[in-house]
Amino acid sequence: MTMRYSSLATLILSLLVVFLVSGCDDEKRELRIYIKHMKHRAPAPVAQLPELKKVKSFTYAPRNKRNPFLPTTIKVAEQAVTHLNRPNSARPKQPLELFPLDALRMVGTLHKNQRTWALILSPDGKVHRIGKGQYLGKNYGKIMNILNESIQLQETVRTAGKWQHRKAQLKLLKDGSKNNY
Repeated sequence: MTMRYSSLATLILSLLVVFLVSGCDDEKRELRIYIKHMKHRAPAPVAQLPELKKVKSFTYAPRNKRNPFLPTTIKVAEQAVTHLNRPNSARPKQPLELFPLDALRMVGTLHKNQRTWALILSPDGKVHRIGKGQYLGKNYGKIMNILNESIQLQETVRTAGKWQHRKAQLKLLKDGSKNNY
């Protein structure tokens, strides 16, 4: 009886596997029909390519003009103007020069021995005490003056190949406001 029971179980299991596999065959059959239908379908028409416009040719005649494919030569007087306001690259960077000015927050001032210090919160969560003549921001921002409500800076930026000074200001952070630049 055990022999019959196991052969019956084997038979049922075999029928179940055949039934499941035949279900997969239906999906394949549908896919084959779809592919056959797509192969016999007429191809879609290809749009006509636009006609190319004719371009007038141009001949470059230098006639005592500089070659546009060679680098320009800068006169010595122009070089002097270019480097006139150049920042001191030999000066070691200060910790607050690692951050852009708009990422720094002025959170207060401190007065000690007739000197005013500003308290700056950096993006890494540290509070720094800085004074007049120190630097902050990525544009070589030198602190020119510290007031109770703001820090006045002179940044040195390169525009059109020349180093130029511009004024900037960092205002005291009040009432949880986020923007003080």
